[in-house]
Order: sequence, then C-alpha cells, then structure tokens
Amino acid sequence: MALVCRQPLLEVEDPLRNRYVAVVLMFACGGLMPAGLVFYVQHPDWSLMYMANPEHIPQLLFTPLIMSIYASAPVLGFITMCMGFRSGWKNIVPLILGLTSLSLLTLLIWGWDRLFSVGYYNDYHYKGQILHLFDSKLIWTVVGIALVVGGLFAYCLAILKGHILELNDSAVQEESKTAELAAESPTLPPH
Repeated sequence: MALVCRQPLLEVEDPLRNRYVAVVLMFACGGLMPAGLVFYVQHPDWSLMYMANPEHIPQLLFTPLIMSIYASAPVLGFITMCMGFRSGWKNIVPLILGLTSLSLLTLLIWGWDRLFSVGYYNDYHYKGQILHLFDSKLIWTVVGIALVVGGLFAYCLAILKGHILELNDSAVQEESKTAELAAESPTLPPH
C-alpha cells in the first residue's frame, strides 16, 4: 500500500498521523488480525508451524500477542517504507522489498513441509497421523480467508488510489482557477 501512496507520503509531515496509515491500520485490524486469530483458534498447532505445543502455552497471554503481531506488522511495514521514501538513499526501498521477499521465500522453503501438513504438534514431531493441507478441512478456511483478505486489500488499494486521484484533480483545478483569476484580475500581474 505504501508504494501506491509514495508521492503523498513524501508530502505529509508525520507518517503516523495521516489517512494512509489509517487505511493500513484498518486493513490490519479488520482483515489480517481476525484472519490470524481464526487460524490460531481453529488450528493452533498448524498456525504455530509446529514450533510450540499449544497445550503448553498460556492462551490468556498468547492470544493477545498473536492479535498484536497481526495488527502491527502491516503498520510497521508501511512506516518502514515511508521512512525509506523519505531517506536520501536511492536504493533503500528496493532493499526493503528485497529483504522482505527473501525472508518470505526463506520461510516458505524452510516451512514447506509444515505449511502443507495439518495435524497436532505431537503427531507432527512423533510421526502420528498427519493430513496433507489439500486433504484437510483447513484448505477451505485458507481459501475463504485468502479471498476475504485479498478482497479487502484490493478495496483498500482502490480507496487509496481514488483519494490520491481526487487530490491530484483538486490541485490541478486549484492551479487553473488561480491562473484564471490572475489573468482576469486588473491588480495582479499574470504569472
């Protein structure tokens, strides 16, 4: 979303106090956080990628942690990109995008077996009954959530693009009115 808002983000004073970060926050809290919470509540072992046994984790503490991670990650990424736009370094934005892509690729390669295996923590680690993702009921949850979150992301992008177009149109109209007034005014010299 930060790439869509690049030009307006260069003009705002505070990256935390503008409508663009508000849209990202609404997307994070209204889309990603509930999606992550659904995965964690329905399939906690798979959601944690079998790195921790959910039976040994205090849910009263861990559930808010999961929610805060899903809600804050997009905002932190947005702010990082905003700071990258404002920095004097030319290659900082491609560097940020490259490191993010590399991290996701590493996670996908390292976690391939974990992502496509559905079961319980003990079954995964001690060769119990494990289903392939496409053979489990979890696939329908993944598809449904991917469609909802993807649609919400597209909607947020459309809102941001529409707002930026309106800002550009109003700036052009204001400049043309100022030029017309300057040309018609007997007291102001034309510019």
